[in-house]
Amino acid sequence: MKNLILLIATTFFSGSLFAMTEYYNDDDTTRIKTKNKTYLIIDGEGDDFSFEEDTTDFEDDYDGLEMILTMDFGMNGYLTPDYSMTLPESQRMMELNSSKSTALSVNFMLKGANIVKDWFYISPGIGLTANDYSFKNNIQISTGSDTTMFSMDTILANDKYELKATYLQVPLVLGFRFGNQNKKRVGLQIGAIGAYKISSKVKQKYYLPDNDTKQKNKIKDDFNINPFKIDLVARLSIGDVGLFGKYSVTTLFEKNKAPELYPFSLGFTFGGF
Repeated sequence: MKNLILLIATTFFSGSLFAMTEYYNDDDTTRIKTKNKTYLIIDGEGDDFSFEEDTTDFEDDYDGLEMILTMDFGMNGYLTPDYSMTLPESQRMMELNSSKSTALSVNFMLKGANIVKDWFYISPGIGLTANDYSFKNNIQISTGSDTTMFSMDTILANDKYELKATYLQVPLVLGFRFGNQNKKRVGLQIGAIGAYKISSKVKQKYYLPDNDTKQKNKIKDDFNINPFKIDLVARLSIGDVGLFGKYSVTTLFEKNKAPELYPFSLGFTFGGF
């Protein structure tokens, strides 16, 4: 439910960001121009700032950069080194509940860096991504100095046990647009995403023995999750809505500290193409 609320809120917020076309900084004043208005952010003395609407236009010859907000939302999982979703017998306790394992990415992307007219372009950006791994079995994760261990919990009855990892990411994609400019165009993007982990935690909901009251627990730890990851990404869209797929060429956990697993995600993409 929280992911759904965040998705709706982000979509609302993106409506105004899609309209952003230009900004520039002049001494103590930053001007942000949207489709219909121009705003001023004025740096005063100390830490004081003021925010107001400007009635003047940008100079006609100012060529600003257009930033857009894009979003990927879908299911999250991992594969074995043999590209299988079926885990070996020794790792079966790590099977995921696919319907509750989600991936959400929000990126600010540079639009309009055309290479060949407007049908072939390059688009760098910056953003955040959150990967949730919800486990099917009643497990518990524990860590040592050089090992992440997964074991069955024989005491607590988990209603939910979820490993969450959040990353700061820098995507870089090559894009293609096909079709008539006056109609919804078909878009294709391929590229790579470099990411750095900024947080990780386990969220647990469980019932105590002989007690029907639901308990909650959060454990913050690095869980020997790989601090860096590189994803390959592909998106196919019609207009501003489409499908995406991502596959990590780096392992979820650090080498030799946990089972060798490679994250992937599939779902819907929203944004400007």
